[in-house]
Amino acid sequence: MIEALAKQLKEAGFPQRGKDGKLHLPSLQEVIFECGEQFWSLRRTPEGKWLASGRLAAKKNQIPYYETVTYDEPDAAVAELYLSIKLHEQEGGS
Repeated sequence: MIEALAKQLKEAGFPQRGKDGKLHLPSLQEVIFECGEQFWSLRRTPEGKWLASGRLAAKKNQIPYYETVTYDEPDAAVAELYLSIKLHEQEGGS
């Protein structure tokens, strides 16, 4: 995972397990765990990218929907999904 993405995770409230205030670069397992029940799947596309998807709760009288993120690395795809989940929550999603 690239450092810039790890900084975005930290700013979005991702738990930091680093020592001495160092930036924590989470593992794929950690990021999936933090996505919680909203994490749906992770798969490789025919083009060699990684596609992470999550089921996000409905916002104000809307139906739930699926968010998908494509990235070169699996941990980065799920990290981007985590950021989408957090943004959805900030905008009033459950």
